[in-house]
Formats: sequence, C-alpha cells, structure tokens
Amino acid sequence: MASKDDLRQRLLTTYEDLLPELDLSEGSPERDIFIEAPLDGAILSLAENNEYNAKLSAIYKYQSELSDTDIEEFCSNYNVFRNAPTYSSGIVIFYTYQAPSADVNIPLGTVTFTPGAVKYRFKTSNSVYILLENINEYYNSLSGRWEFPVAVEAVESGQNYVAGSGTVTQFEGTLLGIQGCINSIAITGGDDAETNEEMLNRVSAKQLSKGLHNDVGIQGYVENYSECYIASADDPLMKRDNGLGGCIDVYVRHTTYETFSESVVISGMELVKVGGKYSESKFYLDKCPVKTITSIVHNGIILSVSEYTLNVDSTSLLSNSTKSKDFIEFNNIKLSEGDTLLVYGTYNAFLHTLSDELNNVNNKFSLRDVLVREMLPCEITIAAQVQPISTVTVDKQLKSIDASVTAVWASALQNYINSLQHGCTITVSDIVRELNSLSTVQNINLDSCVITDISGRASIGDKYIYFNKNVYPILSQTMFTLWDN
Repeated sequence: MASKDDLRQRLLTTYEDLLPELDLSEGSPERDIFIEAPLDGAILSLAENNEYNAKLSAIYKYQSELSDTDIEEFCSNYNVFRNAPTYSSGIVIFYTYQAPSADVNIPLGTVTFTPGAVKYRFKTSNSVYILLENINEYYNSLSGRWEFPVAVEAVESGQNYVAGSGTVTQFEGTLLGIQGCINSIAITGGDDAETNEEMLNRVSAKQLSKGLHNDVGIQGYVENYSECYIASADDPLMKRDNGLGGCIDVYVRHTTYETFSESVVISGMELVKVGGKYSESKFYLDKCPVKTITSIVHNGIILSVSEYTLNVDSTSLLSNSTKSKDFIEFNNIKLSEGDTLLVYGTYNAFLHTLSDELNNVNNKFSLRDVLVREMLPCEITIAAQVQPISTVTVDKQLKSIDASVTAVWASALQNYINSLQHGCTITVSDIVRELNSLSTVQNINLDSCVITDISGRASIGDKYIYFNKNVYPILSQTMFTLWDN
C-alpha cells in the first residue's frame, strides 16, 4: 500500500500543477487545509480500504492479509463453510484382577487420561452396566483379568489430543470393582478447525468439478467432513481394479466409534467361502471395521471372552473399509440349525455414514465403485541422548533427566508429529531441529536419535521414516537419556 508520505507527495504534485501560486509550504494554512486535513480525515482510510478491496478480488494471493470473516463470507458464496474441530476417539478397557463382588457400572462421561506432566483426557461416550451374574463372561484367561471395553472421546477437540496404544492408564474418581484401565489401540481421529487456506482450496475444488464423477469432486465433497486421500486408477494404493479403472478408494482420517448389535437365527448352514455370513465356527460382521466385541449371546447365554476371537481383516483387498471381512471365530462352540446369535460391539460409524452419503441415489455415479476406508495411524517411538542446559537436574549415574523437563520435550515432539499430514516423511534432522528449538536443550547426540515404527505401517530408511498417503504418524512414546558430553 502507498504510504502516507507517498499520498502527501501525490497531492502536492497535483496542486502544484493545477494552482502553482498556492502556498503549500510546510506549516502554511493552505497546506493544512488542502493537504494535511484531507489526508488525515479521509484520503488515508480511503486508500487503505481501496487496497483491501483490491486484495479481496485476488483473495487466493492475499489470503494471509485478509480477515477470517471476509474469507468466510467469500467461501459462503460457494456453499463452503469452515469445518469445526472434531474429537479423537478410541477404546479403553477397564479391568480388574479380582472378581467383582457387585454389578459393574462404568458411567457415561467417566474421564480417563494419560499420566505424566502433560495429560490427555478422554471421556467414555457410552455407559457400561454388567450384572454380577454375568461378570465371569468378561474374564480374559490370556490376561488373567476381567475386562470391560468402552468407547471414549477426547475431552478437547483437535488432532493434538491423541494417545498411543497402552498410554491411557488412569481414570478419575473410583469405580466399584475396577482396578485400572488401558487403551489397547491408539486413540486417534481428531481434526483441527479448518484453516483459511484449506477452506479456499475446497472452493477451488468445487470450481474444478461440479459433481462426484471424478476424484477432485469426491475429494471436495469428503473434505466437508474429514481430511482424506483419494486413490483411483494408476494410484499404487488402488488394488481393486486390476488396472482397469472405475474404482475409487476414499481414505478418511476422522473416526466416530459407536456401538452396534447384530442378530441372526441359524437356518441352513451357509458356506462362508462362497459369500455366506456364517459357518459352524465363524460369523462375519456387517459393521466393519470392527474395533471391539462387547459381548456375544448364544442361545440366551453370554459367552466368555475365551470362547471366541475377533479376527480383523487387515490384508484383503477390502481391509479397513466398510466392506472388510471382519469375523468372529468360535473356539469352543459350533453353530447349528435353529441357534440364535446376538453380537454387541463397537465400530467406526463415520465410515458408514460417509459411505451412505456417497452412494445414495442423488450422489452415486453409475460408472464409479466408491469404497470408504480408514486412514491408518502409524505409531512411532523416538529415542535420543540429550544434553540439557546446566540448570536442569540430572542423575549422571542413572543417565536420567528431570522428568518434568523431559515431559515438556515429549509434548513438543508430539505437537510436531501431530501437525504432520498423511503421506509425510520424518527425518532424524527434523527431530533434532525440534529439540534444539527448546530452551532447556543444549546439545543432542545425533547418532543416538532413533525413530522406530511399532505399527509396521511405514517405510524405514537409515535416518528417516516414510508414511504412505493412507497412513499418518502418531507419537506413542519418547525416551530421553542423558548425554554426558
């Protein structure tokens, strides 16, 4: 924008050309009346407004200089509105090593959390009430404890509020008959509020496609709900079409865990190998991908958890999708004619909601086979030898560092990892850079910095780790030891 001095000089030049006899020297009444007063009263603000309006017409170029309100108003003209932040979700198992002596009640809203200086809190999104007479059906002989899985949701929204598997180990208050809790799988799926740039990109996508007949249109539609990745013909992640095209896989990051129930009366044993739903020892589930089985009732009797196994489809062409082949395998019973089976569990309901939208009569495009899949979290650990500044308490014999300080380091790395998108690469130099930016870090042993993939979903090099477009990183654990340099 032109400065105040530039505008003043333009006025002086114009008046000197029109009225050369006018005294416009500094301090003269004429200068105050014809130059300074208009400049301060209206001209400067008009110039500012004019430039701002010019930037509005080039909103993509000048988005960083415009207000959120103006960008939102621009996007609303195309029926694009800012996506609000969402909450991560997962499963927490409440357990006890001693048989409860009364009914077990885990109320809605029970808060669980990660220990340490920086706590991440998750509240139960459904309640559990188990009668004492049925308690033994929840005994897990492998772990030697009674286990009660419950869906949870982050107390705060955004993609920072996640937890690696095995890190949610405490709960607030007391629960009669419950000794502890733990999350056996990572808690993920939260999104931050949409940025101006992301919102404007959705406007661009709308202009490139007016329907759901191509990848751009589908991506623009799905991103109204969640961060996503679209795999279609010629994409290395597309395995379903044998190179012929026509299939689209929609990978979404958001999760919404809800309970489900499925019931069936066994009538004429089906052959699961030719598409049937059950056999003598297997029962295929509809609400896939399934996260946990809460209970199974066979002929009116609740089965013990040792009597069945949930087999999650992780390798087929349909894995981690609404059409996954997740099934229950019975260990001690055989289904037979006339048996009744009732299954309760938890699944990612968001995938089915989105799939129904994409395949409803108004949206479905006849020549495209659209499948909704989960974008997968990849849990990693980071280890490094660090030399803190001299004021930080250390134990040289144990090579340990003040826990309150390392908790801050861990939180900084988690914030960095959570800010990354799917399909990213993390290098050792990235981790070193983040740690070196902290005021309590003096030096880092570069050779000691190691990034480990504990989920088996990434590609690992000598000093880096790479995630496919359908995989995003989540920090499960950090390990800092003293580098006595």
